[in-house]
Amino acid sequence: MKLLLSLPLSYKETTKVRCFLYPKNPPNKPWKDVEYIPLNLLIDTGASQTAITRRMLLKMGYSAFKKGATKKITATGFAEFETTNIARLSIAREYAFTNLEVEVLDWKNTALHGVVGMDILSQFYIYSDKKTLTIQTQPFQFNASEIAEKDQKIADLTKQNAVLTNRIKQLETAQKSN
Repeated sequence: MKLLLSLPLSYKETTKVRCFLYPKNPPNKPWKDVEYIPLNLLIDTGASQTAITRRMLLKMGYSAFKKGATKKITATGFAEFETTNIARLSIAREYAFTNLEVEVLDWKNTALHGVVGMDILSQFYIYSDKKTLTIQTQPFQFNASEIAEKDQKIADLTKQNAVLTNRIKQLETAQKSN
Protein backbone atom coordinates (compact mmCIF):
# COMPACT_ATOMS: atom_id res chain seq x y z
CA MET A 1 0.00 0.00 0.00
CA LYS A 2 1.48 3.31 -1.04
CA LEU A 3 0.96 6.44 0.97
CA LEU A 4 0.17 9.45 -1.18
CA LEU A 5 -0.17 12.01 1.56
CA SER A 6 -0.28 12.20 5.32
CA LEU A 7 -0.51 15.62 6.90
CA PRO A 8 -1.24 17.09 10.31
CA LEU A 9 -4.53 18.94 10.33
CA SER A 10 -5.34 22.05 12.25
CA TYR A 11 -7.65 24.97 11.68
CA LYS A 12 -4.62 27.20 11.16
CA GLU A 13 -3.10 25.06 8.40
CA THR A 14 -4.19 24.56 4.82
CA THR A 15 -4.02 21.01 3.59
CA LYS A 16 -2.30 21.20 0.22
CA VAL A 17 -0.98 18.64 -2.22
CA ARG A 18 1.71 19.25 -4.83
CA CYS A 19 0.27 18.84 -8.32
CA PHE A 20 1.67 19.44 -11.79
CA LEU A 21 -0.24 20.96 -14.70
CA TYR A 22 0.83 20.14 -18.24
CA PRO A 23 0.30 22.34 -21.32
CA LYS A 24 -2.85 22.30 -23.43
CA ASN A 25 -0.99 21.15 -26.55
CA PRO A 26 1.91 19.03 -25.31
CA PRO A 27 4.70 18.26 -27.76
CA ASN A 28 4.73 14.77 -29.23
CA LYS A 29 7.09 13.21 -26.67
CA PRO A 30 6.78 11.20 -23.43
CA TRP A 31 4.99 13.01 -20.58
CA LYS A 32 8.12 12.85 -18.42
CA ASP A 33 9.87 15.11 -20.94
CA VAL A 34 7.04 17.65 -21.25
CA GLU A 35 7.44 20.95 -19.40
CA TYR A 36 4.91 21.46 -16.61
CA ILE A 37 4.22 23.92 -13.82
CA PRO A 38 3.84 22.97 -10.16
CA LEU A 39 0.55 23.85 -8.46
CA ASN A 40 -0.42 24.15 -4.81
CA LEU A 41 -3.93 22.75 -4.68
CA LEU A 42 -6.11 22.70 -1.60
CA ILE A 43 -7.59 19.29 -0.75
CA ASP A 44 -11.33 19.87 -0.54
CA THR A 45 -13.47 16.82 0.26
CA GLY A 46 -16.53 19.07 -0.02
CA ALA A 47 -15.81 20.03 -3.64
CA SER A 48 -17.31 17.75 -6.25
CA GLN A 49 -14.96 18.90 -9.00
CA THR A 50 -11.30 19.88 -9.21
CA ALA A 51 -10.78 23.58 -9.96
CA ILE A 52 -7.73 25.57 -11.08
CA THR A 53 -7.18 29.33 -11.24
CA ARG A 54 -7.61 31.08 -14.57
CA ARG A 55 -4.11 32.59 -14.16
CA MET A 56 -2.43 29.16 -14.06
CA LEU A 57 -4.56 27.76 -16.88
CA LEU A 58 -3.70 30.73 -19.12
CA LYS A 59 -0.02 30.29 -18.25
CA MET A 60 -0.16 26.76 -19.73
CA GLY A 61 -2.06 27.72 -22.89
CA TYR A 62 -5.64 26.96 -21.85
CA SER A 63 -8.02 29.68 -23.00
CA ALA A 64 -11.19 28.15 -24.45
CA PHE A 65 -13.30 28.16 -21.29
CA LYS A 66 -16.88 26.98 -21.60
CA LYS A 67 -19.05 29.63 -19.95
CA GLY A 68 -21.86 28.26 -17.82
CA ALA A 69 -20.75 24.72 -18.61
CA THR A 70 -21.32 23.58 -15.03
CA LYS A 71 -24.43 24.60 -13.15
CA LYS A 72 -24.63 23.92 -9.42
CA ILE A 73 -26.70 24.81 -6.42
CA THR A 74 -24.45 26.42 -3.84
CA ALA A 75 -24.92 27.67 -0.29
CA THR A 76 -25.68 31.12 -1.69
CA GLY A 77 -27.97 29.95 -4.48
CA PHE A 78 -27.63 28.80 -8.07
CA ALA A 79 -24.27 29.37 -9.77
CA GLU A 80 -22.72 28.75 -13.17
CA PHE A 81 -19.06 27.90 -13.53
CA GLU A 82 -16.67 28.00 -16.44
CA THR A 83 -14.91 24.74 -17.19
CA THR A 84 -12.17 23.45 -19.45
CA ASN A 85 -10.56 20.11 -20.17
CA ILE A 86 -6.91 19.89 -19.25
CA ALA A 87 -4.47 17.58 -21.03
CA ARG A 88 -2.89 16.19 -17.87
CA LEU A 89 -2.76 16.84 -14.13
CA SER A 90 -0.41 14.79 -12.03
CA ILE A 91 -0.37 14.43 -8.26
CA ALA A 92 3.01 14.01 -6.59
CA ARG A 93 4.37 13.15 -10.07
CA GLU A 94 3.06 9.64 -9.54
CA TYR A 95 -0.67 9.67 -10.34
CA ALA A 96 -1.84 11.28 -13.55
CA PHE A 97 -5.29 12.30 -14.74
CA THR A 98 -5.66 13.05 -18.45
CA ASN A 99 -8.40 14.91 -20.30
CA LEU A 100 -9.82 16.03 -16.96
CA GLU A 101 -12.63 18.59 -16.82
CA VAL A 102 -11.86 21.28 -14.24
CA GLU A 103 -13.66 24.39 -13.09
CA VAL A 104 -12.02 27.77 -13.69
CA LEU A 105 -11.42 29.89 -10.58
CA ASP A 106 -10.85 33.64 -10.50
CA TRP A 107 -8.78 33.67 -7.32
CA LYS A 108 -6.23 36.47 -7.11
CA ASN A 109 -3.43 37.23 -4.65
CA THR A 110 -3.25 33.77 -3.15
CA ALA A 111 -0.54 31.13 -2.96
CA LEU A 112 -3.15 28.50 -3.76
CA HIS A 113 -3.78 27.60 -7.38
CA GLY A 114 -7.07 25.75 -6.89
CA VAL A 115 -8.66 22.71 -5.25
CA VAL A 116 -8.53 18.96 -5.69
CA GLY A 117 -12.15 17.81 -5.57
CA MET A 118 -13.88 14.49 -5.12
CA ASP A 119 -13.66 13.73 -8.86
CA ILE A 120 -10.01 12.90 -8.13
CA LEU A 121 -10.11 12.15 -4.40
CA SER A 122 -12.77 9.46 -4.83
CA GLN A 123 -10.12 7.35 -6.55
CA PHE A 124 -8.06 7.17 -3.37
CA TYR A 125 -8.67 5.88 0.13
CA ILE A 126 -9.07 8.91 2.40
CA TYR A 127 -8.82 8.63 6.16
CA SER A 128 -9.00 11.56 8.51
CA ASP A 129 -9.36 12.07 12.20
CA LYS A 130 -8.96 15.17 14.35
CA LYS A 131 -5.18 15.05 14.01
CA THR A 132 -4.29 13.91 10.48
CA LEU A 133 -5.48 13.55 6.92
CA THR A 134 -4.14 10.48 5.16
CA ILE A 135 -4.66 9.61 1.51
CA GLN A 136 -3.58 6.18 0.33
CA THR A 137 -3.53 4.64 -3.13
CA GLN A 138 -5.10 1.35 -2.11
CA PRO A 139 -7.94 0.44 0.22
CA PHE A 140 -7.05 0.55 3.87
CA GLN A 141 -6.05 -2.88 5.23
CA PHE A 142 -7.99 -3.69 8.39
CA ASN A 143 -6.56 -5.74 11.22
CA ALA A 144 -8.25 -9.19 11.06
CA SER A 145 -8.49 -9.50 14.85
CA GLU A 146 -10.23 -6.09 15.06
CA ILE A 147 -12.76 -7.21 12.46
CA ALA A 148 -13.38 -10.49 14.31
CA GLU A 149 -13.86 -8.57 17.57
CA LYS A 150 -16.35 -6.16 15.95
CA ASP A 151 -18.20 -9.06 14.30
CA GLN A 152 -18.51 -10.76 17.70
CA LYS A 153 -19.89 -7.55 19.25
CA ILE A 154 -22.45 -7.30 16.46
CA ALA A 155 -23.45 -10.95 16.98
CA ASP A 156 -23.80 -10.39 20.74
CA LEU A 157 -25.94 -7.29 20.21
CA THR A 158 -28.10 -9.11 17.67
CA LYS A 159 -28.64 -11.95 20.17
CA GLN A 160 -29.49 -9.47 22.95
CA ASN A 161 -31.92 -7.72 20.60
CA ALA A 162 -33.66 -11.03 19.80
CA VAL A 163 -33.97 -11.87 23.53
CA LEU A 164 -35.43 -8.42 24.29
CA THR A 165 -37.82 -8.60 21.33
CA ASN A 166 -39.02 -12.03 22.52
CA ARG A 167 -39.48 -10.72 26.09
CA ILE A 168 -41.52 -7.74 24.80
CA LYS A 169 -43.79 -10.10 22.86
CA GLN A 170 -44.30 -12.23 26.01
CA LEU A 171 -45.23 -9.14 28.04
CA GLU A 172 -47.63 -7.92 25.34
CA THR A 173 -49.29 -11.34 25.19
CA ALA A 174 -49.61 -11.47 28.99
CA GLN A 175 -51.12 -7.96 29.04
CA LYS A 176 -53.68 -8.87 26.37
CA SER A 177 -54.80 -11.96 28.31
CA ASN A 178 -55.38 -9.93 31.52
